[in-house]
Amino acid sequence: MPVLESKPSAVTLRFVDELAGLEPLRSFWVAHQQHPNVEFEFYQEVIRQRTPRVRPLVMVWEQAEQPVALLAGRIEEEREPIRFGYRTWPGWRRRMFCSVTGGLLGEIVPDRTLPALATALERYRLDYAVLSNLPVGCPMGAAIEKQVPAWRRDHAARTNAHWQMSLPATFEEFLGRRKKKHRYWLQRLGRVLERDYPGRVRLARFRDPVTVEEFCRDAAQLSARTYQRQLGAGFTGNEEARRHCALLATDGRWRGYILYVDEEPRAYWLAAVIGPTLFLFSTGYDPDFRKYEVGTVLFLEMIADACREGLARVDFGLGAAAYKERFGDEHWEEKHFYVFAPTWRGALLNSQVTVNRLVENSARWVLAQAQLVAKTKRAWRQRLAKSDAAAGNTARDDSAD
Repeated sequence: MPVLESKPSAVTLRFVDELAGLEPLRSFWVAHQQHPNVEFEFYQEVIRQRTPRVRPLVMVWEQAEQPVALLAGRIEEEREPIRFGYRTWPGWRRRMFCSVTGGLLGEIVPDRTLPALATALERYRLDYAVLSNLPVGCPMGAAIEKQVPAWRRDHAARTNAHWQMSLPATFEEFLGRRKKKHRYWLQRLGRVLERDYPGRVRLARFRDPVTVEEFCRDAAQLSARTYQRQLGAGFTGNEEARRHCALLATDGRWRGYILYVDEEPRAYWLAAVIGPTLFLFSTGYDPDFRKYEVGTVLFLEMIADACREGLARVDFGLGAAAYKERFGDEHWEEKHFYVFAPTWRGALLNSQVTVNRLVENSARWVLAQAQLVAKTKRAWRQRLAKSDAAAGNTARDDSAD
């Protein structure tokens, strides 16, 4: 008697648009999450903190009633900003789906994902969808650029460098990778600080949930005086940031570092361990201690701890910064991929987004050719931070450079 082979069951799609519907996905989600922004508990906390202007939307692909892939994101309603430099003005009101960074979990297939996005655009009356921070040239991005009509795509999205650094087994090996001159400089930084401030330097490590409030208070105190905070970036220490630290600290993944001199915070780092990777969130330092490179002194202590823990790499996150290029040994380009709805509103918003990007990119290119980028950035910072600087608050936060 012939043996009949059973056909594999079809893959089906469903949408979860309420927090109450997420719990059945917990096991699959937690097993596949690899970025702190998409952590199961934190994803829900962000929704709660930002309600009512934000609601959940998770696309789930299932086979035999078991999830095989999901795309985690949020529906957000607000005005599309018009940007020039560090200035922003409100534009048209829009309703969008924005995926969480790292929110593609499991066996993601572009040929399934694009129809799902089209369905979501129609079902939830969205103006557009954004897949956040995907590597340039990845299969999903390539599918969007090939299959989505040109008038429904963004043609001027800016790319950002994403840096990582591999970690050796010991801190001594880490130092050994540096050139002799650089190694000597790194080793003397801490000694010089201690020499000039004997007995007045204290390094604090934050891991336990009971220390979250202390870290957030002191890091926010330092960050509040930076020009990035004047521009709406940097570590805020708000309720959402505190809850994120607390959630990570609950199971031992939170890493906070503050360097004190005379019991005043002079530098901080905020990070988290996910799997074998140390993810760096933000950092800041007091410019009065610039010559001591207090941010680097603290960074070296953090790296020594990471080596002792047996971690495999450090993820510096998006954006260019001197310290990332100095220590990083691998990088790639990432960008947002937009898919606009086939409606007149989608077309109008696409034109606004594209014009914004073209103006910004053109200005950056012209300034770069004239080698004026750094001067222009400083001018914007000084102008927007003028009132804070007049009060003597001039600390720096490198998290948004």
